[in-house]
Amino acid sequence: MDYTIIDAHSHLWLNQDTIVNGLPVRTIDRGRSIFLGEERQMLPPFMIDGRNSAEVFLSNMDYAQVSAAVVTQEFIDGNQNEYLADVVKRYPDRFFVFGMCEFRKPGFLPDAKELIAHGFRGLAIPAHRLPLGDDRVWLNSPEMMEMFKYMEKHGIILSITLADGALQVPEMEEVISECPDLKIAIGHFGMVTMPDWMEQIKLARHKNVMIESGGITWLFNSEFYPFDGAVRAIREAADAVG
Repeated sequence: MDYTIIDAHSHLWLNQDTIVNGLPVRTIDRGRSIFLGEERQMLPPFMIDGRNSAEVFLSNMDYAQVSAAVVTQEFIDGNQNEYLADVVKRYPDRFFVFGMCEFRKPGFLPDAKELIAHGFRGLAIPAHRLPLGDDRVWLNSPEMMEMFKYMEKHGIILSITLADGALQVPEMEEVISECPDLKIAIGHFGMVTMPDWMEQIKLARHKNVMIESGGITWLFNSEFYPFDGAVRAIREAADAVG
């Protein structure tokens, strides 16, 4: 190959055992998990121990000629900071890992600073799972903005997945305006199968924002290969923002 392949959005965990919106996410067996009240196939069926480990992923990466991978985090995985810190220590040339705080309630700023002090070069916010009702967590709240400015100052990258459509786009516009040198990667290709997805894509008109396509084949899973709808969406986004 005369080019390098990077997996821009991946997840690792040793065990799933957490609560999201009052519902459990818990590893069981045969690659399956209890997921928000349902039993789901979370891993390929040959991964029977429920461990989504760096070693298994590296084996697949080598087979597919993928040079390195970005590992983000999500509340449904449970907090994987300790494991990912160990992963990047053992495989520094193969993985870029993101730390994650408990962003669903106030008081996360000290934890974010501690993660950065311990060597995490990026922080991940699953903003689509933040409270969006009367107890809404705003991305432009004072604590969030202080964290983003701290990240900008220290060269820390933000990985963020937004709620469907344009709901959180005005908040992100304020963040981008206040922190023009904060590098931002917006995930799930703007939740491309939802209405108003292009509003998220348009954020990439800012020089410090890029869109990554993690989950795009999951969103278009009903089409299966070769995912014609995903190809059309990528072309539409490229026409709009480059």
